Amino acid sequence: MKKEVKIILVSCLFVIVNFSIRSGTTIHGESFIGQTFKAGSFSYEVISKNEVLVYKYDHQEPDTMEVVSSVEYQGKKYNVTKFHYDHSDAITKKIIIPSGVKEVIINPDGVPGYKYPNLEELIFPDTLEYINPGFSFTMTNLNSIQLSDKNKYYKVEDNVLFSKNGTDLIAFPSGDDRISYRIPNGVRTIKKEAFASNQNLQDVLIPVSLTELEPWTFAGSHIQRLDLSHVKKAGRGTFEFCHNLKEIKLGRETVLNGGQFYENRSLKDISVEEGNPKLWSEDGVLYGRSGDDKTLVCYPSAKEELSYAVSPGTNCIEDSAFHMCRLDQVFLPPSVQKISSSAFNYGNDGKAEKPIQIYLCGDRLPEIEKAAFTDLASGSVIYLKNQELKNQFDLGNQKNRYIDQQDKESVIQVSGMEQQPAEDIILDSESVSLDMGKDGRQVSRLLEISLFPLSSTDKIIVSGSDHRILTVSDLGRITAVSPGTALVTVKAGDVKKECRVTVYGPLGNSDDIPMQFYIGAEIRPEPVVRNHNGQVLKRGNDYTVEYKNNKNPGRAEVLIEGIGCFQGSIKTSFDIRIRGNDVSGAEVVYPQRYYYYEGKPVTPKPSVSLNGRHLEEGRDYCIEYMGNNGIGFGCACLTGINDYYGQNFSYYQIIRRKDNNKKYEKISFVSQPKNSVYTGKSIFRTVRVKSGNRVLKLNKDYTVKYTANKNCGKARMEVIGKGGYTGKIKRYFVIVPKKARIGKIKAGKKKVKVYIRKSPGKPSGYQICWSAGKKFSKSKSVFTAGTVRWMRRLKRKKYYCIKVRAYKTINGKKYFGSYSGIKRVKIK
Repeated sequence: MKKEVKIILVSCLFVIVNFSIRSGTTIHGESFIGQTFKAGSFSYEVISKNEVLVYKYDHQEPDTMEVVSSVEYQGKKYNVTKFHYDHSDAITKKIIIPSGVKEVIINPDGVPGYKYPNLEELIFPDTLEYINPGFSFTMTNLNSIQLSDKNKYYKVEDNVLFSKNGTDLIAFPSGDDRISYRIPNGVRTIKKEAFASNQNLQDVLIPVSLTELEPWTFAGSHIQRLDLSHVKKAGRGTFEFCHNLKEIKLGRETVLNGGQFYENRSLKDISVEEGNPKLWSEDGVLYGRSGDDKTLVCYPSAKEELSYAVSPGTNCIEDSAFHMCRLDQVFLPPSVQKISSSAFNYGNDGKAEKPIQIYLCGDRLPEIEKAAFTDLASGSVIYLKNQELKNQFDLGNQKNRYIDQQDKESVIQVSGMEQQPAEDIILDSESVSLDMGKDGRQVSRLLEISLFPLSSTDKIIVSGSDHRILTVSDLGRITAVSPGTALVTVKAGDVKKECRVTVYGPLGNSDDIPMQFYIGAEIRPEPVVRNHNGQVLKRGNDYTVEYKNNKNPGRAEVLIEGIGCFQGSIKTSFDIRIRGNDVSGAEVVYPQRYYYYEGKPVTPKPSVSLNGRHLEEGRDYCIEYMGNNGIGFGCACLTGINDYYGQNFSYYQIIRRKDNNKKYEKISFVSQPKNSVYTGKSIFRTVRVKSGNRVLKLNKDYTVKYTANKNCGKARMEVIGKGGYTGKIKRYFVIVPKKARIGKIKAGKKKVKVYIRKSPGKPSGYQICWSAGKKFSKSKSVFTAGTVRWMRRLKRKKYYCIKVRAYKTINGKKYFGSYSGIKRVKIK
């Protein structure tokens, strides 16, 4: 597969502007900004009133490019402050950049096509403020970088470019002839491509202070071994195209960002310090973890094995995991759910040394990305567990091109495995523990399953013995549900294995313990304890109970502590009371028959006695008032405390104090309310209320009390004066039935049977009306209390129109609802 270190898309827009400028004229005072011109060997661009940028060199001097510090254009002198060089140069051996230049950018995007093969020496000015990282990437013969000690931003030590404070290593000359280099202590970051394409270095000794490698730090170099024990972050492409790299050592905090391994044809071993939560090594093979998923990151290309079985439990085969491998066979376990693009590839040339057999041992086809199998040698075979999976693979390969070959003549076979029963099931553990923590969080763990032989074709079936304790997926992921023990059973053909799973977790809660009566001895009520799923636990198996202050009247304390699979404790309590001290049976006497409302809550103090004993507020009971801030009835709620228990509700009347000096007006007029149709809800009417000529307001000057205002019939509303108004006036309105409905009509010989759907609201009956015409100009009708009625003596073979309506009889008068829709029927 063809691959470059970086791919850059450059979009250029050329704008040609023609100016006709006469001697001595300017355009708005800054006419030349943005214009380009050529002077001597260089091309320039005006970037300000008195500054220009150098962007091209015409090679009039074959070996040395010496940039000038100033240039004249249109009779004006400009200082050179920027040097931008973004194209190939196969001639220049030496570049001298003068004082005054502040910014240098050479091949800013590290494009591999921009090469400087003969450049040997770079001389930077003391005024330099910025140079782009990665500038030396394709300067394969650069052996000297020079910079004045007076520079405030950068320094050169031992022919290596650093930031002034020494924390960033920016560039190590690719043509430097040293084979070993020790990075000074204090360096924290190696900038992008600092060692890329170096042809001589074999060993780089990294100090404790170094924690970060920016992208492509060593890409394309001849480095042989790297110890990154103290590095925390390695950017994308750190090791790409390192053909001589044999060993890599990663630290306990090292994190690899993005793709790292490509064309590492000499790599034999990757080791990781113990304790790294994201990466680890299994026999020199690098594995990683993404969330809960285990991934295979890199199988070293030069490992001397013919067959390799990917570790059971691996979920994903990452990009370039098996790049340029020399294996005869690879077995992917049933747990693999994803095979990334280029997981199997053979470098830019795409030349595999020999055919490979790849076994996908799962019972389902994993997600396979495009070009997951790239440039396999002709004769390679991809094996699926059965014909159905092979068919799925073939269909997916047609749509998404799982197999991608540069050599179009090569033949890659996809085949189903030969039937082979499982002889054994291998589990990574026969007992598993899961801890849900103090908060009862959901935790899971993948049971790593493989069969022997690896190419067995029996289906793997995984099940759990108790869904209340755990659940288990087809791939063996165990998820804790509640503390306890259960078995996970794995079957394949005639073989079976079991794994005992113990789930540890917190106690849930306990139900409230009811009040207990004093008996003169310790009281030990049995608490009801539940787990966080609400299931009742068993005392002695799941928890223990301790009691405190559980003999005399008062509040007893209970401590419930988890045992076995349950952790943590629950504290609860219960009350002990003397039997007969229930204040619900107390006699409550108020000193007054009623109390006057004075604009604030009314809180009378009643006399309370129980069984002939006088009770005191605060000692025997506490009192809470309700509904006591207005005219009406207040409520006093007494709750027993200390030796007393229970509650007692009593009521007292609150009335308005009559003001003899205040003049009250009488309600003199109430309008007649309109009738209404039954709705199924209480019906309220609007009336006009007056006292003399003054129109009164509802709820301010008067209130309305309704009676029988829901069902069909006669409803009553009573208007009652309020505030400065007195008097009561009654008004009535009728609630008529809602529109009736005909259910069905059954025609007979000279007769017809009408079925009426029962109307709600308790109507008195129904009127059925029929006519030969739709206008009912000549019609007949009949009344019925039921919902079914025959109409007889009708003319045969004639059509009749029928409609119905419900009615309510009030004081002998019928009040009708609306007619139903008309139905037409032919008499037999």
